[in-house]
Amino acid sequence: MMIKFTKQVRIEDSMVFEGYYEPGLKLSLEEKQDILEHGIYIYMLLDGQLAGEAYGAMLCDLDEEIEDCAGESPWSIYCYSTTILPPFQRKGWGTILKAFWLGQCREHTDSEWIIGHSTSPIIHAMNERFGAEHTVRHEKWYDTTRVAWFYKLKNK
Repeated sequence: MMIKFTKQVRIEDSMVFEGYYEPGLKLSLEEKQDILEHGIYIYMLLDGQLAGEAYGAMLCDLDEEIEDCAGESPWSIYCYSTTILPPFQRKGWGTILKAFWLGQCREHTDSEWIIGHSTSPIIHAMNERFGAEHTVRHEKWYDTTRVAWFYKLKNK
């Protein structure tokens, strides 16, 4: 299988990922566009098919206050998404995507920390393999059935 990482995906096409999230977790086109304009993002294509996305932005570049981030450095990068579409899941592609995105964060910023919320057991375990420390746990994250764990991962 041929892997390609690119930024050359129309944002409208990337909205397919939002379709796999519960209403409380879905971003609008405008919300996502604002994050991507200020953030670090990458898409994964597998044999030419859109398969995954990963993106985040520094807290100082965001208009919203994110739960659990109040005491964090404004230069921390908040990871909004590491998502693999269902046909490509459980094959290790998420780990490859996250590793590539983390490399982009290290290469293009001086941010000391990557922070975020793991909202699935698979992502939770993957972040721990990358060295993330999970701290705060939330039940029914944004009125969904998901449990979310706040995590911190050293970037530098």
